[in-house]
Amino acid sequence: MKTHTFKGGIHPDEFKEMSNKCPITDVFPSTKTVTIPVTMGGAPNTPVVQVGDSVKRGQLIAKNDAFMSAPVHSSISGKVKKIQSCLVTGNLEVPCITIEADDSNETDFMPPLDPFACSKEDALKRIKDAGIVGMGGASFPAHVKLNPPGRQKD
Repeated sequence: MKTHTFKGGIHPDEFKEMSNKCPITDVFPSTKTVTIPVTMGGAPNTPVVQVGDSVKRGQLIAKNDAFMSAPVHSSISGKVKKIQSCLVTGNLEVPCITIEADDSNETDFMPPLDPFACSKEDALKRIKDAGIVGMGGASFPAHVKLNPPGRQKD
């Protein structure tokens, strides 16, 4: 291996002779299933579906009525196969819903909301109902971030 100045960088030998003429193959077979944690930040959610239920993409599958919560929706259409605890990011065991795709790709999305005609309260309710959360890792509910408490006088 030859080293160069910082400007040129390091150029390690590639050693691709054994694979450069081979076709690309899948490493992992497609399972057609997803496992979705039922809580996306805030108060723990409760599943609103049961094993054996058919669900559509976008359908509500878990919720909690607490202010500090975000509901969870299905990312695929299919059949609920399991509801059980699974290991997730952070080495935590949390309740999850496993759905097997049925290839129907049916959807159950919310109707569009005109952001120029709706009230602030309607917009915040839609953000909560849609389960929109922050991307910082804790899945903090976005409707809470967008509705801070009023300033207190000192």
